[in-house]
Amino acid sequence: MNFIDDFQLAIGQLTDQKFRRVFWRSIGLTFGILTATFFTFATLIGWLIPDTITLPFLGEVASMGAIMSVGALIAMFLLSAILMCPVASLVIGFFIEDIADAVEEKHYPDLPPVTKIPSTEVLIDATKFMGVLILATCWH
Repeated sequence: MNFIDDFQLAIGQLTDQKFRRVFWRSIGLTFGILTATFFTFATLIGWLIPDTITLPFLGEVASMGAIMSVGALIAMFLLSAILMCPVASLVIGFFIEDIADAVEEKHYPDLPPVTKIPSTEVLIDATKFMGVLILATCWH
């Protein structure tokens, strides 16, 4: 077997319940991370920016908090488009063993069980990969 055959076996297993569970958990966690980031960013802006400020030549500008919140919303939509793949890769890194277990259980039942990787190592590897994806996205 080669890589292409293995990939086709994995694609053919997309109807598997284990795959679907990982898929939905990954989507939910990715959405949750991006949403939490937005609300954290918007809250920090609300704390840091006063509601009214005085600008030279313009005078007092009211509702700066609301203006900045709208700006934060627009920025998060743009950043979400850029960061969706890196954040999704970070999240999927936590579930990759579940996917590998499902494939091995179905297609390679004669293989011995694999030793589990510690969560800290998974987090470090997933974060490094996310960094590489962010750099590749920004560099492009």
